[in-house]
Amino acid sequence: MMMSPESYVSVLEGKPYEELIAARESLLADLREQEAAFQAGPPDPDIIFCPSPGVMYAVRLEYLAALCTYMAHHAQEFTGEPDLYAYDEEGGQDNE
Repeated sequence: MMMSPESYVSVLEGKPYEELIAARESLLADLREQEAAFQAGPPDPDIIFCPSPGVMYAVRLEYLAALCTYMAHHAQEFTGEPDLYAYDEEGGQDNE
């Protein structure tokens, strides 16, 4: 059974930002490898994949999207710039 994108990200919560970057790069490498395989042609019909390559590709895309959202909300830890997602109670940006 595959884990949800939220569960995937929860495993990475609290990790140093550098580990988030490494996880993102790993997902991108896996996606690139799968894309190359898809472009090379259909897999051998005698080989059974479970989950299917298409499902794995879609799930990795969902993991990547969830991870990128999480990273965007924690980018200030890496960049040292104010949190772009922090707002005060009146809806203004709270950069303190």
